[in-house]
Amino acid sequence: YTYSQTHNSFDDFGSSFNSSIDRPHQLRWVHTYVINQFEISTGWSYKTGSPYTRATDINYIQEFDEYLLVYDEINAERLPEYHRLDFSIWYRFLLNSKKINGVLGLSFMNVYNRQNVWKRFYDIQDDDGALEVVEEERYYLGFTPNVTLKLRF
Repeated sequence: YTYSQTHNSFDDFGSSFNSSIDRPHQLRWVHTYVINQFEISTGWSYKTGSPYTRATDINYIQEFDEYLLVYDEINAERLPEYHRLDFSIWYRFLLNSKKINGVLGLSFMNVYNRQNVWKRFYDIQDDDGALEVVEEERYYLGFTPNVTLKLRF
């Protein structure tokens, strides 16, 4: 478990604000069991959601004939919390009279396929002359299987 706070402070902004990497609570729980040539592991990760800046309105700049987004306080909002469960199994083996050793692995990231928000951003949408702020999200990978084969000789 880790507890930390990260703030940015710039003279031009006057006061400090949450850094984009500020995630006060982080927890990683890992279990590993080894039996003969097999290694079985599971891990669970939890993190406080990252800070972000919400767009609240649209402003028309006549001088440039351009519409710009108006934002709330810098990094005053937080994305939803992040968590995922991973699982892996590894098999270690020897080949060719012990001259070649190898590892065969199968792993699954984000076993319960949680949609963890990576980033939230905003755009201006023109719906028949009526402009509105549109919120979009990008996500980390969902359920992800992996197969690994490593040989040493």
